[in-house]
Amino acid sequence: TAFIILEVVDIVSPALLLPSWTLTLVVVLLAVGFPIVVIFSWIFDLTSEGIKKTESIEEATDQDPPPPPGKRRLKASDIIIAVLFVVVVILLYPKIFPRDKFRDIRDEDDRISISVMPFGNLSGDTLYNVWQDGFQNLLITTLSNSSELSVRQYQTVYSILEDRKDEYHAALTPSLARELALKLDTRTFIMGNIMKAGHKIRINAQLVNAETEEIYRSYEVEGESKDQIFIMADSLSDLIRNYLEIKRYVEEYDSPEIRELPTKSSEAFQYYIHGYNAAMDWDLQASAEWFLKAIESDSTFISSYIMLSMAYRGLGESKLSKKWCELAYEKRESLPLLEKLMLDHLHAYYYETYEEQVRYIKQILEIDKSNTTYIYFLGSAYHGLKQYENAVFYLEKFLDIHNTWGTYSRWPLVYCWLGDSYHQLKNHKREKEVYELGLIGSPENSTIVQFQ
Repeated sequence: TAFIILEVVDIVSPALLLPSWTLTLVVVLLAVGFPIVVIFSWIFDLTSEGIKKTESIEEATDQDPPPPPGKRRLKASDIIIAVLFVVVVILLYPKIFPRDKFRDIRDEDDRISISVMPFGNLSGDTLYNVWQDGFQNLLITTLSNSSELSVRQYQTVYSILEDRKDEYHAALTPSLARELALKLDTRTFIMGNIMKAGHKIRINAQLVNAETEEIYRSYEVEGESKDQIFIMADSLSDLIRNYLEIKRYVEEYDSPEIRELPTKSSEAFQYYIHGYNAAMDWDLQASAEWFLKAIESDSTFISSYIMLSMAYRGLGESKLSKKWCELAYEKRESLPLLEKLMLDHLHAYYYETYEEQVRYIKQILEIDKSNTTYIYFLGSAYHGLKQYENAVFYLEKFLDIHNTWGTYSRWPLVYCWLGDSYHQLKNHKREKEVYELGLIGSPENSTIVQFQ
């Protein structure tokens, strides 16, 4: 019975989002109760006439001899025992004969959804702080090459962390990481730390079940310097993919195009991370300056060209944005799939139609369905097409995701396009609500005020 209770608690706890110590508490209570049950069962008997104290040997011998045995009738206790036996067999069968050990963490499309958390800097050297996000970004990039994994992209994870990022960097516990992973609609997450052992850099990582906090596996990779962090991310990605029994991973990952990292320069990549984070915080001027430094450090770092173009686009510097977009487009074939699509969308924004923008954005969202940046771009493109109902759908979805995450969007144009779409649909009540919502975060925002 105790075993059945433990199995029920183990199954029900994740569904009810009970804390991880629930099962431990039940185990302790059952362990404390077991000797008490044993003592009482020794003293008392459960009979057809109720609970009676067990007779002593002397009392039993003084009684009349029992009647000759006859045909035994089925008792209620027999049925209970049979039912318990069947339940135990059902519960034990999948543990003894497991089918697919990752069946429960696969999505409807049979892919494993994963979110990668920022890595904690435990090296004691603040120069490694940038690699908390940097290593996270690298690991996301390498894991995204698998067709069997659905990896939440860096900007999506950043969006949900932006208001409490310092807190999470300081003390990202498994429980907090689990909470974030579930918000990101993923059933598995990776968390880890950056450490130094003498002159070596050591990365510790854990692959964790987001629903139960069960650790599937722990990993450790080492390198001699910061420049080897790229190789370390590559090695860790291989270990994780191999553990998850991904088919054809050898053939896919031995491809020169896929193995090509965004840059070989750790300095350029650090600048890139600073720029990316500044862009997500809507500090576009600082973002552009960081991306320019990244390009100065490594002129072949095409990802920085794309992000610099997008930063200038946000600043209204159309000529500069087009310039960097064109420079990146010349080297498009060297990019991995996701960044190709990002560049294709940016190129379509300047030189092609809204329909082409929609096509590229939808492909991006197939890879990362919770990417709020491109959900916004899709709503914006539909607004440009004057398909206002579609615009409302995606822009409201953008706000809903932020609301689920407990974050607030600082992008004023979201409220402008959404409010104008409602205006075109003659829903002036919701239009007013949208403008007021946008002004909560930036009460003096001239763009929203102009639309209002």
